[in-house]
Amino acid sequence: KNVIFFIEEGVRIFCKKDNWTTHTDDGKLDNAHLGMLSILASFAESEVQNTRERIKSSINYRLKRGDSYATKPPFGYIIKDHKLVINDEKKNGESLSEADIVRRIFSDSANGKSTHKIGIELRAETGNRNKWSNNSVLRMLKNPCYCGYAYFGRTRQHNERKEIEEKGGIANEEDLTPLVRVETPAIVSKELWEKSRDAIFERRSRSKSENQYPRALLRSLLFCPICGHRYTYSKKMYQCISLTTDKYDYC
Repeated sequence: KNVIFFIEEGVRIFCKKDNWTTHTDDGKLDNAHLGMLSILASFAESEVQNTRERIKSSINYRLKRGDSYATKPPFGYIIKDHKLVINDEKKNGESLSEADIVRRIFSDSANGKSTHKIGIELRAETGNRNKWSNNSVLRMLKNPCYCGYAYFGRTRQHNERKEIEEKGGIANEEDLTPLVRVETPAIVSKELWEKSRDAIFERRSRSKSENQYPRALLRSLLFCPICGHRYTYSKKMYQCISLTTDKYDYC
């Protein structure tokens, strides 16, 4: 498609390897070479599709054989003999292994501790100030891999959905490559994982309700009787906008 676009814009394409061009010397289209270009493009597109299918087939075969679905294991796991294994090894005299830390994070979350507080405690204990951010703790708590299963192909689905939407289409589930469910060794029980998930949802809902500000029912309806500027709602009270900005002189 890109080649046709350039040709329609008057761009001459030259193939150095086979020594031919899409135009004749007088600037006209060479239909023979143009047809050859279409055939080569079709072969190239077919080869790309076949390569993709071979890669997918190889990945699915390895997953069914029990190999790890991830090249880089999640925290708490290691890859041994191509398989995902729980990392219970304590290094350098540490009191907790990676798997122990994962169990502790889920337990703290299920008991009501926020991801912010969990991260602060872990950064203080491990001395790693860059690793345990709120987002990294939350991603761990949302990952079902820790309770015994994972889905392979999320990145591929994301790219396929993005490609369809860029073309103006709507990405339906049947148009996307189906996800492959993979069994993983569980570090925490499914009950603990679900309890943590419910606690996160409850904390988030409570936080949103607590942070809601009362609606200013008279917003944009009140005007200052002295200067005529609009009243604004701030600090639970209505006041002239000239008091809250340097744009206007005080009335």
